[in-house]
Amino acid sequence: MNRFIPESHFLFGPFFKPDGTEGGSVPADDKDIDEMSVDDAAKTALKKERQARRDAERVRRDAETKLADTNNRLTALEKEKTDREKADREAAEAAATQAGEHQRLAEQYRSERDALQGKLDAAISERDAYKSAVGDTAKEFDSLPEEVRDTYMGGDDDTLAKLAFLPKGKKLAEKLAAAETTATTTEAKPAGTTSDPPANGAVALTPEDDAKVKALQSRRYG
Repeated sequence: MNRFIPESHFLFGPFFKPDGTEGGSVPADDKDIDEMSVDDAAKTALKKERQARRDAERVRRDAETKLADTNNRLTALEKEKTDREKADREAAEAAATQAGEHQRLAEQYRSERDALQGKLDAAISERDAYKSAVGDTAKEFDSLPEEVRDTYMGGDDDTLAKLAFLPKGKKLAEKLAAAETTATTTEAKPAGTTSDPPANGAVALTPEDDAKVKALQSRRYG
């Protein structure tokens, strides 16, 4: 073999890929250098250069590995950041929607409450009016003559029945009083004197009413 190998060959290669083109990886050992017909100094120089290439290639591989790992971590962090931003955005949107729903429900409940309050106030007023009517009805019923009250066919605690009876009861009481007044006046007149007609506003008796009044008078005076 040629003892005069260019210095550049010692320092930079060439090294070959399996297909014979330059650029292959550095050989794993130095057997080919030991077999060269060069002096020991040249072999030592070639071995150092080759080791430097090995070290450089190892550094390159380590750097590529670290770069790949860094890229993977970066991709994962970017995805995590994107997912977090999406989750935060969705949470904010959900909170806004929930707040709006709460506001809508609050307004609905206030409206329903106000409506119920109005119904309650109306019911209270109606109750008070009914209580007043009950009291007035009881007083008016009790003020009727006993004979008239006896013609009432409803229950003692049936306020509505008493209220319905009052117009009739008052009419009977008025007719009873008018009949008594007429009877008293007739008795006081001399014989043969004609009874005076009912004054304006006086109650005119029908035959049926006259019979009822006479029955009431009969009960009163026997």
